Amino acid sequence: MEDSLRAVLDSVFAPPAYQWEEPSQPFAFLGRWLGWVVEQIVRWGRDNPTALKVLFWAGVALLALVLIRAAWRIY
Repeated sequence: MEDSLRAVLDSVFAPPAYQWEEPSQPFAFLGRWLGWVVEQIVRWGRDNPTALKVLFWAGVALLALVLIRAAWRIY
């Protein structure tokens, strides 16, 4: 019984319309690029921890400035 059911299902789903493919990911390159950037920052931080701290606090300051500017525009 199981073999005949499997044979019927295989014959039903054999046409090309039922051949499943992985969906394309048009923005996959962004994930690869972001991974590369993070890897470079980590490597740079291992070689020069002080520079990594400076980069971190510069990013925090930039984010604070963006938020202050947005609050000013909303006000």
